[in-house]
Amino acid sequence: MASKKKQPNPILEQIRSKVVEKVQGTRNISYSQFSTYQECPHQFYVKYGLGNYLFSSSIHSVFGTSLHETIQHYLDLLFNKTIKASKEFDYATFLQERLAFNYKKEREANEGNEFCTKEELKEFWEDGIGIMKYIIKKQKDLFDTKYCILVANELILNAPIIDGNEQIRFLGFIDTVIYDTFNNKIIIYDWKTSTSGWSKWQISDEKKLAQLKLYKHFFSKQFGIPFDSITVSYKILKRKVNSIEINGYDMETPRLATVTPAQAAITVKKSVNALVEFVNECFEPNGKIKEGYYSQTNTPHACRFCPYNSNQELCPR
Repeated sequence: MASKKKQPNPILEQIRSKVVEKVQGTRNISYSQFSTYQECPHQFYVKYGLGNYLFSSSIHSVFGTSLHETIQHYLDLLFNKTIKASKEFDYATFLQERLAFNYKKEREANEGNEFCTKEELKEFWEDGIGIMKYIIKKQKDLFDTKYCILVANELILNAPIIDGNEQIRFLGFIDTVIYDTFNNKIIIYDWKTSTSGWSKWQISDEKKLAQLKLYKHFFSKQFGIPFDSITVSYKILKRKVNSIEINGYDMETPRLATVTPAQAAITVKKSVNALVEFVNECFEPNGKIKEGYYSQTNTPHACRFCPYNSNQELCPR
């Protein structure tokens, strides 16, 4: 099937020309490292400083990866092929294959040990089908194919964190980048899978919201796009939805919710400053992690989800 014929867009070419792949020998700082440190400095040091990487995959992470891949393939068909091709997309089979592939990959990383059941895989697959049905049904409301261009899925961010130090860099992968030609805006989406949506606590959690604020800052810095021409939002994909009755009709709550963090320059600067402070506290100028004492948070929330909470040698509490 022939691709849509669109004239090359200057913004699109500008972004693609400034993509920087990972460079061997540099210290790459991810949002995950930063958020781990914010949650508990000791956990950060045990994992990244001492190299205690525990197997952490679950059916939730496998599902998240597989659904991301399915949505991104759908968007490629929608924007770069035809709407007809996107409607004919066999997303159920595609998702099933990605679930099988990603689960097998993670099982091998877990020394061949199973970490979920076939019944769980099937349940998550069926949930994914429900999400894809919703997205395709709401395609016209969600994606403007007339004025918007798909810039990239999984666009790599790779930029120095501190001016003058090329060795320590922020590294991230943006799920979806769209260019709105009508409003001359860059739209950044981060897809998040969730059982039933984000709680009020998650929506107001500055540590969680910092991810997209940092993406906005470094996207503008790396690709030369004006800061105010970029908008970022989380797209929360819900596996489970409730049925409510309205005027005698059973209605399901939406499978997708949008969370848009505060992203004015002054707000984003706070997250950037926190990242710079983290780098200065934890890394030598050459990127080596500093040795020494890293405090333990010791709160019920931090310790509950800590992968080292049952290992007294790595985390004596």
